Amino acid sequence: MMIQGRSVSANGEFVPGGVGIVGVFQPKYLPNNFTHLQCFRLDYGTVVDSGRSPQLGNVTLMWTSPDSDAGSIRFLAGITRGQHYWIVVSNILHFNPYPVSVVQCGGTEACFRICPLDEDSCYPDQALMMYSYSTEVYGKRDVEFTMGGRINPDNTYLAVVYTEDNDRLNQADVTVCYVEHGRARVEHYRLNEIDSYLLQDSEEIGLDDYDLDGNSLWCRFRRPLSPSSVIFPHKSYYILLYRGELDLHGFPKLRTPARESMYSSDMKLNLTTPTNKRYSGSLQISQFCSSYLVIALASLSILQLRLSFASGLLVDFTCA
Repeated sequence: MMIQGRSVSANGEFVPGGVGIVGVFQPKYLPNNFTHLQCFRLDYGTVVDSGRSPQLGNVTLMWTSPDSDAGSIRFLAGITRGQHYWIVVSNILHFNPYPVSVVQCGGTEACFRICPLDEDSCYPDQALMMYSYSTEVYGKRDVEFTMGGRINPDNTYLAVVYTEDNDRLNQADVTVCYVEHGRARVEHYRLNEIDSYLLQDSEEIGLDDYDLDGNSLWCRFRRPLSPSSVIFPHKSYYILLYRGELDLHGFPKLRTPARESMYSSDMKLNLTTPTNKRYSGSLQISQFCSSYLVIALASLSILQLRLSFASGLLVDFTCA
């Protein structure tokens, strides 16, 4: 057996050559009777059986998607048993930009991650909360921001705060993201000080895109560059992240937590300053869904004469 993840064109056709191979089959989780095959100088993009087993039964492989957009993909497998040979093609899997990539964090992007308890670093899909944006803002009219993390859709909202007062949050600028009726919303508020209610700001913020997957929420929005706004290259602010309590039917709808429950930058930051800040969170989530894709092939013994073998390729996300 041999299997690869391959890029496909808009009509689902495979992209020829080595440029079409995407993703990595994780060596740590490779079964003993399988090995990697270097194709087009790519070390971990192809898996084959090692030939030590006369016949394979059920096989489970773990594949990690690339950080960047590789377009739509399909898995392609070639399987031989005796005098029979099958080509197995999965359904098309489309690219999802969430959770966001951290490749440019500290380079051309500013990134802030709240990791689980006692963890100094974590992947975006493991983070309790994350906030990021591009620091290359000169010559642009607005800036795109991404905020996401773990929530209970019924009673949690995510917030980022810009303020010159890191203690009392006097005259703080607050952007929140939450779920209402199954869809994400982004709203803009002012906070007079930590013990006051959030007040709606006159500058509205539009939601560009969002992703809601169980208890994981990601929101992407833009804010214009303006001298009268906190979003301007020549200004510096403390940046704070927090998860607050949401009550859609109560007052106030958005409840501000205590200051000690917020995570703050160590110093005031300029919009053009690349950052890769990670916090060790005070809350622990019992289980995190990984970005791995588990590919399970049904037993070959029942597929000897079934040309509809493509239905035996099961592709699903799992929690690791």
